[in-house]
Amino acid sequence: MRLCKKVCNPLFAPWNRALFCTSTAANHSKIPLKAEFVTPTSASIGQIRNQFASWIAIGSYKPGLLSHLSTPDIMRALFVLRTCSYDFVVSRSIQLFNISTKFGPLGEWGLRKTFFNQFVGGDTLPGMKLTVESMQRRGLVLMVAPVLEEDIEDEQSSQKTYDDNLQSLLNLANMTSALEKKKPIIQLKPTAIMPAITLEKVSKAMTQYLEDKKVTHATLISQLANCIEHPKNLELKLSNEDKSQFLDGLQRADVFVKHCRDLKVHVLVDAEFYSCKPAISAIALILMARHNGDYHHVGNTIQAYLKDAVQTIESELKTVTEDIGVNWYGKIVRGAYMDRERYLADKNGYISPVCDTYEATNISYNKAVKTVLKNLSQNPKKKSHLLVASHNEVSIRLAAQAMKDYEISANDDRVSFAQIYGMADYLSTPLVSKNYHVYKSTPYGPIVKVLPYLARRASENRSVMMGAREERDMLWKELKMRFKM
Repeated sequence: MRLCKKVCNPLFAPWNRALFCTSTAANHSKIPLKAEFVTPTSASIGQIRNQFASWIAIGSYKPGLLSHLSTPDIMRALFVLRTCSYDFVVSRSIQLFNISTKFGPLGEWGLRKTFFNQFVGGDTLPGMKLTVESMQRRGLVLMVAPVLEEDIEDEQSSQKTYDDNLQSLLNLANMTSALEKKKPIIQLKPTAIMPAITLEKVSKAMTQYLEDKKVTHATLISQLANCIEHPKNLELKLSNEDKSQFLDGLQRADVFVKHCRDLKVHVLVDAEFYSCKPAISAIALILMARHNGDYHHVGNTIQAYLKDAVQTIESELKTVTEDIGVNWYGKIVRGAYMDRERYLADKNGYISPVCDTYEATNISYNKAVKTVLKNLSQNPKKKSHLLVASHNEVSIRLAAQAMKDYEISANDDRVSFAQIYGMADYLSTPLVSKNYHVYKSTPYGPIVKVLPYLARRASENRSVMMGAREERDMLWKELKMRFKM
């Protein structure tokens, strides 16, 4: 597998130039930015809490903070989060889940009572309804995480499988709309509706096309968007089979977004492997070009652990809002495939696209958030949107502080926050109490499909799973208070 050498190998260099040769050049000097968007390594957490977004009571336990949890819920959360703090368990979660399933109904019962109930919204409509109603009582909004995806190393699925996955997604959108009326979100993994290997090939073909034709990023996106109605206009150098796979997948994505738009359900295209990034980003931008003329209906996911994350955002903002003239929508995450990307870089002899240190990732994340907030402040009439997806208190505080400095109110329709369902209530609840929009990313599906999905997410997000010590401390304080210990 070959990736890009400016960040990776030379193959993607034209793609990098097309994406990164431009950036918003407006003069922002008139807007004060009190918060430094780098991780304050020399400051204590107490100093950070005093200096940045001090009005948000994150990090301090108060009675009532976790009152929505029953005592059994707290005990389950303590067990699950403590178990997930061990690297041995997290790194081998897929194997351990597979072993558990060999115990039949007993093994399934144990998994359902622990990990499934902790992290999954449900596997039936009544179960999901109870979850959503509980979130609504706390002011949280539903963001559904379907468990449909395909790995590059997986055997390619059939067209019928991708068509069936599309139907499952449409049904899930119907359910989401019925359960949540307050701008719910559903995430879309492109590998659920087209082969991962095709996305990899399309990424290379797009890069080659940019090199040969010397066209702009916006021009390529517009040409590809036109191919949804006119598939014969696809000029990328691909085999007939790959052209068919890509165009079919693109049409499925368009059908899905149109359906969600009619239901007033927002869609976020999920990021996957770096080798597929150009194609996945292009799909997201194509969908924005087609559906975001009046509002932010569909968006992309930016992985801040990539060295080119800030450049990607700068390019996307220019391409979408200036060149194409529609609204940009994006979710910024730290990223989930760090170990794999570094392994592939080492194996294939190219420079890793991933930030070298955790500190560098934090800086990249905070700068990426700053870049979007600055753009929003400069374009108040645009209906673009930023979703700050983070379990990092410092990043959340810096984002909230910058919102204030840029005169973006807490309840502004252009900014929201998100955390994983079953975790980080000590972050979500204080944000809601100060009128910020907060989503919970909530998996839905049968246990046989959800548990492998959860195992992959746990393995990919070890830093999140293993870094929940503060959350466990607060759960212990809540439990001790209830038992007057």
